[in-house]
Amino acid sequence: MQFETNQFKLNFADIRKAIPDKQKPFELDFNASAQGSMEYADRQLKSRMQVNIMDSRISFPESDLALKGIKARIDFSDLLVPETAPGQVLTIESIDVKKIRLSEAKIRFKLENAGSLLLENIRFKWCNGMISTESIRFPQERNEYHLTLFCDRLELTELLKQMGAFHAEGDGTLNGRIPLVYSEGRISFNNGFLFSTPGSRGKVVIENTDNIIAGIPADSPEFSQLDMAREALKDFDYEWAKLTFNTKEDTLSVNMELEGKPAGLLPFEYKKELGRFIRVDASSPGSRFQGIKLDVNLKLPFHDVMKFGNQLGSILN
Repeated sequence: MQFETNQFKLNFADIRKAIPDKQKPFELDFNASAQGSMEYADRQLKSRMQVNIMDSRISFPESDLALKGIKARIDFSDLLVPETAPGQVLTIESIDVKKIRLSEAKIRFKLENAGSLLLENIRFKWCNGMISTESIRFPQERNEYHLTLFCDRLELTELLKQMGAFHAEGDGTLNGRIPLVYSEGRISFNNGFLFSTPGSRGKVVIENTDNIIAGIPADSPEFSQLDMAREALKDFDYEWAKLTFNTKEDTLSVNMELEGKPAGLLPFEYKKELGRFIRVDASSPGSRFQGIKLDVNLKLPFHDVMKFGNQLGSILN
């Protein structure tokens, strides 16, 4: 027996009865066609099917998650299991999660049976660079998933924007890896790091730097150091850059190290009697720094990401 369908469309109303009651309504625009065959010979039933998915989209309003431009050709080698051959490819034009945008996603996978999915590799563009992962199987016994994001040429300023740290402009890229853990509805980072390519310079121009000195007493030595770092970041040419990421509960800790020099004069002078730099007014020319290292620690709210993790759990389960 051979079969073939015309292109058909599905939306949430069409599949509502097959969705668990705990799953919140979502928006679906699914376009596909299928063809295949079934053959019975020598007391064996052989089956196959090819499903073509064309320009589909799905969004979960409560999770603020939207996937657009979904395309795939999936070859099922056995419909009774069901299972596919290795190396199936699904592409997604764009993925929007909260304030984060991913694009040109390519997922290589194998459906091992109705209850097991092996993601062989995931690749997507983020911050004008490329991210890839190793393989991971769903589901895991303990409902805990570890995935390392391998990052290639992510733009530093775009990364700072999407993390909600600063509004930044400039150039320069970072490479590295970010280990990600999803467990019991919680998303966390553990010792993630990104660094610039040796010999590759960059520039950052940051406007909203007030959060660097937030909560620091104005008469403390630490305030003076951070105040100078804040001023330098308004236009800084760096020779080397490194970012590290860690999470604790609902806070994302980011350590940013930059080595280079400010593009212009800074309104600071060194006072020998105090043993440190102090800010000066417009009557002083300020100081030109030929080379300094900036080390800035940021505490960023992680509430939205944690909330998304809980909502993601309801989707996966």
